[in-house]
Amino acid sequence: MQLSPAAIVACGVLFAGFAGQQSPAPPSTSNLTNNQEAAHRHARLAVGDVISIRVLDMDEIPDHPIRIDDSGAIDLPVAGRLVAAGQTTAQLEAEIRGRLRSFLKNPSVTVTVTEFGEEPVAVAGEVVSPGIKQVHGPKNLMEVLAEAGGLKPDAGPTVRITRLRAEGPLPLPDTHIDATGMYVVGEIRIRPILAGENPGENINILPHDLVTVPAAEMIYVLGEVVRPGAYELSTARMSVLDALALAGGSARNASSSRARVLRAVAGRSDRMEFQVNLDRILAGKAREFELQPQDIFYLPTNKAKVVSTRALEAMIGTGSSIAVFRGSR
Repeated sequence: MQLSPAAIVACGVLFAGFAGQQSPAPPSTSNLTNNQEAAHRHARLAVGDVISIRVLDMDEIPDHPIRIDDSGAIDLPVAGRLVAAGQTTAQLEAEIRGRLRSFLKNPSVTVTVTEFGEEPVAVAGEVVSPGIKQVHGPKNLMEVLAEAGGLKPDAGPTVRITRLRAEGPLPLPDTHIDATGMYVVGEIRIRPILAGENPGENINILPHDLVTVPAAEMIYVLGEVVRPGAYELSTARMSVLDALALAGGSARNASSSRARVLRAVAGRSDRMEFQVNLDRILAGKAREFELQPQDIFYLPTNKAKVVSTRALEAMIGTGSSIAVFRGSR
């Protein structure tokens, strides 16, 4: 199934609309689903969060909201001053229990988040509104993309997430450590999540994560083909025959022996031109020609003048008559 640019834009609008329908007030834990409660139990507390602490059989610690101050700490009667920011609620409960064991034999402590402060998440790349997004509480990938207005039509098939190693691992099957050793980086295929096929990879995004949506890598198939246009380079290797198949094959008047590939080269103002004889490739007399991102594959009309490189580049640059086709990845 091909996902058209309009469909991707519609998904972005849908997510943005969903985000806009939410109440601007931070959520109360009394209204959270079990899944949300589990996520919040594992989320790290931060400056500005408001928490409630209940200690059984100790009236000295009242059950009222406490805001984590700018230094990341809270002050509790009996237990004293504790650093809360950076800990999960479970970790903070354990620390409070340790402080109270001199007063109670087996302290029963419960910490809940009643209000989340704003936390920054950076969103970059092919989204409608990139930048630093101040979010309340744990947000999954789709919610963060909604905060950024959704995906642009030229968004690629993957989303890259960069996280400080000190914040914990990325729960993804394919991750690596960056060259500095400070960050863990992973990629997610976004379209299966949009289609509801892989909801498990709609992971929670942590404060200070960087979410990057790279642009799709495209090739252009023009001239005497059934469906001329821009095609997403969705596989590691794609030959001219693969591209021709994507474009529906050659049209009746094609000159298959005089095909050309035009390739941008760093440091050159003009494109490098390669002559490609499809007849010889199909006959097994010539090697396949592999395409690279932004290549123009042009199949001329039989007995017609060859269109100039400048004309082909202008056609792509202005977008005239260029349809965009995407795979289902």
